[in-house]
Amino acid sequence: MATLEGALPTGLDQMHAVAYAMNVVRKLKCEDEAIKKEYGDGLTYVENDKTKIFPCPTPRPGDVKYPCISGNCAMDETLCVAQSVDPYNEDGTPVIPKPTKPYLEWHPDSTNPSEGKCVFGNFPLMQWCKYPAQRAKKSIHGRTDVPPFRYDPTTGNCFVTSPYCDWMEVSYKLDDGVPTCYTHGAQKFFEKYFIGRTLLREIKQKIFEEFEKSPPPPRITKIIDPKIMKSYKKIGPDFGGPGIHLYTITWKDDAVKHDTNAFGSTVGFLSREIKKEYPNLITKKNGLEWLTIDVEDAKNDKNLKRIYIVSTSGIWVLKTIASMLETLKSFQT
Repeated sequence: MATLEGALPTGLDQMHAVAYAMNVVRKLKCEDEAIKKEYGDGLTYVENDKTKIFPCPTPRPGDVKYPCISGNCAMDETLCVAQSVDPYNEDGTPVIPKPTKPYLEWHPDSTNPSEGKCVFGNFPLMQWCKYPAQRAKKSIHGRTDVPPFRYDPTTGNCFVTSPYCDWMEVSYKLDDGVPTCYTHGAQKFFEKYFIGRTLLREIKQKIFEEFEKSPPPPRITKIIDPKIMKSYKKIGPDFGGPGIHLYTITWKDDAVKHDTNAFGSTVGFLSREIKKEYPNLITKKNGLEWLTIDVEDAKNDKNLKRIYIVSTSGIWVLKTIASMLETLKSFQT
């Protein structure tokens, strides 16, 4: 898109062209009369210049001129709820056959409850949270026979419950509105046991299951340079091996110009920590550090497998990890 006449387009040009085309199609489809007739007034195109990662093209004579904007096709709450299908039965087993419609959630705006957004629901976390019996293929005491947690579809978060705290023979309270299990005293509730052996084991198990069931791409390349991160917070110590921690990351506004996945808040790793253990995986492009992993290498290294899946997985895995690790923080005084 930015090349000189007759010059070959670069990889960045191609990425810009695809992003521009996708935004044009998204707007046209959202405002298509046939689609609006089917779904009513529940669809609205919402512009968002912060997500624009492409320059506006210069049309040639005779080209159709499309608007150079960026945005999303948003559903209202009524349409969102009507189009959503729960993928699980009452006992937590998957519905057979698999529903053709997605599981959606309406998340109200915390500052303006009358507004909100329709999002793809984090159904694996919902299953883990609500149906303990589905957390393992066989019955395991303390893992599959415990009272369920509470899943909040308006936030996509998982919370402990009073019956669960009673089962663990500890107290229950709301800490700044967040349900919490706690003991009397100054020590964190079963921190060493619970964090080390239960929830983190659940997270890692889900990662390995995802690796085995979904055909992974042969190679991933992802930017993980702290220089374009607005902030990062450690949530999983040594998650990718000794000294390689898992972080919640908030990216700077212009980070998406370097990598389309570097947008908003995600979960991931820092290049300087991975470089100490796996220096061959970190390369520099335009002064920024990128992570590159081949799937064959990840298959033979359990720590690389975790790094690989977290770095390339769908958003549900990222949210599952973040929510589970945030849940750990409720187990404190």
